[in-house]
Amino acid sequence: MSHTVPTIRPDLPGLQLGNLGGLRGQEDWGRWTLGKVTSVELKAARAGQAEVRLNLDLPYAQQRLSVFLNGRKLTTLKTAHQPQNFDLALPLSLVAGRNELKLVTNKSNLDPRFKPFAPQDLSDMAVSLKQLEFAPLQIFTGTQPGRIYGAVQPPYPPTYQQATGRQVDLFVQAAGPQVLTYRLLSSADQQTFILRLGGQTLRTVSADRRGTLVSGQVPLGPSDEVQRLSVVSSPLEGQKPVDDSIATIEKYTGAATFYIQELQVAPAHRWQKWEQPLAGLGVLLGLGLLLGLLFGQRRSTP
Repeated sequence: MSHTVPTIRPDLPGLQLGNLGGLRGQEDWGRWTLGKVTSVELKAARAGQAEVRLNLDLPYAQQRLSVFLNGRKLTTLKTAHQPQNFDLALPLSLVAGRNELKLVTNKSNLDPRFKPFAPQDLSDMAVSLKQLEFAPLQIFTGTQPGRIYGAVQPPYPPTYQQATGRQVDLFVQAAGPQVLTYRLLSSADQQTFILRLGGQTLRTVSADRRGTLVSGQVPLGPSDEVQRLSVVSSPLEGQKPVDDSIATIEKYTGAATFYIQELQVAPAHRWQKWEQPLAGLGVLLGLGLLLGLLFGQRRSTP
């Protein structure tokens, strides 16, 4: 992880940094943002896809940080009852020419409405940026695992990732057929998830109750082009406080739209190579049971 903030990976050609706003000087670990708005200007030689990798600390409880690209909100991060670290990646659709990434928060060190988190420092610090790196998209292929965009790893539990908004994304490109495996944990009653590939709906699944784990597999056809695969949750209405297992998670990280136990793409042949052995095992077990019944009947016949 590069501690220079911001930085562009060498394997992302055609992208340059422009003007920076709302950043304190570079330190060994990264940089503080100053004030409530931080901007990073990007100059792209051509339109295309990239990712921004963020590792940051929000030092206040009940602090929000929204990320925008060219005026469009990408996500909003929120702390609950204590400061929190966030490590996530977001996909960027860059236009040719000038682009602007903005970080907008609601709390800062010198805001008179709040107690300063660093009273000994007279600067208006707001967010501790350990990483702000622009890089190529990580794509699921037949040999590379790719990345889930728009999800963070909460402090608790380690077995789930937390969606930062209503949607998480994967990017897929493979010459052969693939299989999408999903295991999603709902955070509301009557919650619906739509699985989309590009503009096509692959499947719609619903969870009747909050805390339901919905799972399954979806076959994907081969594609020579990079395709966006999205999981989109239905809007959540106002939820009444409930004392359940989800509330235990929310105590540490606040409410989330949904949680991800598994979301991955793998070559279809990984599953197919098990089908015949398992089918054969099922046949053998069935024959064994049938023979056992026949011999049992003969022994019991006088």
